[in-house]
Amino acid sequence: MLVSPLLWSLLSWSIFAWPGAPLPATPGVQGPATREVYGNVTDLKNIPVAGASVSVGTDSRTLVVTNSEGRFLLKGSALEFRLLITSAGYYDTSVVVPAASTAFNARLRPIANYKRQFKRQYKSAKRAYKN
Repeated sequence: MLVSPLLWSLLSWSIFAWPGAPLPATPGVQGPATREVYGNVTDLKNIPVAGASVSVGTDSRTLVVTNSEGRFLLKGSALEFRLLITSAGYYDTSVVVPAASTAFNARLRPIANYKRQFKRQYKSAKRAYKN
């Protein structure tokens, strides 16, 4: 089966010039240097917070999740990172990591009576759903 020239040009354009596709490297031109920032997320009692979300600002493309020991590694090209750290049961925390630093420790403050509030909201939502 032969492919018409018009169809072939559309297919080749979509394969090689897809929006958001990485562009070929230009010889002699370097992109921004990548930087690694790593750290630990703990609560006020120095207990690691597993499953906390760490992102650069509100950009969900740079989101990483802490492991069981509360550690994470984040790569990016920004000189100064403004990290947003969130986890269930804790207040959201924003931390600025300066250009000269590659490691830091963040401490999350727990929300008082979080389990009780969550349980109350769950029960009221369940009752509202049944009605």
